[in-house]
Amino acid sequence: MEILLSAVVAFAICLLVTPFLIKLLTRFKAIDSGGGRKIHRGSIPTMGGLAIFVSVMATLAIFSSMIPLNREVLYIVGAISLMALLGFTDDALNLKPNRKLFIMVVGATLVYIAGIRIWSLYGFFGIHTLPPVASYLITVFTIIVIINAYNLIDGIDGLAGGIGATTLFCFALWFMLNDKMFGTILCLSFTGALLAFLHYNWAPARVFMGDTGSLMIGMACAICTLIFIQENSMMAANDPLHFKGYVAAGVTFVAYPLYDTLRVFIIRIRNHRSPFSADTQHTHHYLLRLGYTHSKVTTIILMVNFAGMVVFWALSYFIPSYYVVPIILLTAFLGALYLRKVELRNRLVEIEQGDDPKKPQ
Repeated sequence: MEILLSAVVAFAICLLVTPFLIKLLTRFKAIDSGGGRKIHRGSIPTMGGLAIFVSVMATLAIFSSMIPLNREVLYIVGAISLMALLGFTDDALNLKPNRKLFIMVVGATLVYIAGIRIWSLYGFFGIHTLPPVASYLITVFTIIVIINAYNLIDGIDGLAGGIGATTLFCFALWFMLNDKMFGTILCLSFTGALLAFLHYNWAPARVFMGDTGSLMIGMACAICTLIFIQENSMMAANDPLHFKGYVAAGVTFVAYPLYDTLRVFIIRIRNHRSPFSADTQHTHHYLLRLGYTHSKVTTIILMVNFAGMVVFWALSYFIPSYYVVPIILLTAFLGALYLRKVELRNRLVEIEQGDDPKKPQ
């Protein structure tokens, strides 16, 4: 039970640190002004992810006697800290994409060196063990994709924090059942800190986590996903904690950020635009245009995300990944079709009301 205190400690620290940080950020004008494609109005302090980072690192220090200080732990902490630093620098200076990508590669390389890697395709396309170069490239690519997916969903109050808290809490339970002390404390620390941060980040938000928080959360989720898949692949088939479709189960942990990012990229490419260009095509934008409030949109997405995780985990526990993955993809495709139908319906309503956005004003 003592290990559960890590979540309480992180929650308390973040709850106390965040108001002080809000005042400090406001004083130094580290704010995000509304306008343009941005949803919020007014000027809101950003870089709030610093409070999450401080809370998690302080909690790890407090419970350090329960954590084995080995290379894996040091490299994981280093990779997460590097993403927090990258996010903070980007929030402050608006770094060029190529520089951000380079630092992400460095962070992903730290994870690979720690021994957390994709070393096999587990029978997909008939491929099992990968050569070192392929293992490194696929691992780095996967980590960077997950990091950026979490960064891109951070577009509405409480969404990235809520998704991160839900995901990392589920990881914490799995680590706890597997007697993985460091993984449990790390995930519980993030869960506690994120829940406290949501008190200030829920609509109407008083602070944003910024890239400081979203990149760090993305790295933590990427690391845990790879560990989950790696550990499951080495478990005995009759182990009660073993998922038969462990690859699909691992993907399910980060399914919503990956789905939303892929859907938006496809829309942009189809419209002959850069997949990295800014727009209002994310799922939360559609729900907002349906008239839902910020808090309701966040709640809807969190509930659907959690329900999907439960359903696909249940399937993955009994069914191999090559059956579950197509079901996940089909569900994502149907979700995208539904959003497209909503978009067309809303556009027709606008035209009927004489408010065609394509007409010259």
